[in-house]
Amino acid sequence: MYQTTAKRLLSVYRAVKTNPDISIKTNIWNDPKWTAEQFMVWFRACLHQKINRHDPRNGWKKCSDDYQKHLIRDSRLIKEYYGSRIRHTGSMNILHLQEFKIKYPFINTQINEV
Repeated sequence: MYQTTAKRLLSVYRAVKTNPDISIKTNIWNDPKWTAEQFMVWFRACLHQKINRHDPRNGWKKCSDDYQKHLIRDSRLIKEYYGSRIRHTGSMNILHLQEFKIKYPFINTQINEV
């Protein structure tokens, strides 16, 4: 399986858009060169597949407003803890995002101080 970077794909996409007569070297053994049209067909098919496959691992939930609000809030709490050692006493389960709860369990379950 041939892998490339998003930066390289975008540069090829821009080149194809500006000059539709170019050919693209693919480094695929059975199809070493593509025309601009072949590249655009492949590129659009890949985008369509990525957007519409509803794969739970694809990270689309991270674009939601709720996720972004929780991300900002949790990041601020983690920054306060590491930067100033600010502890939010009397708080249990203060982090909202599961990724941060797993990565920073000591921040998430701070001791209830009286």
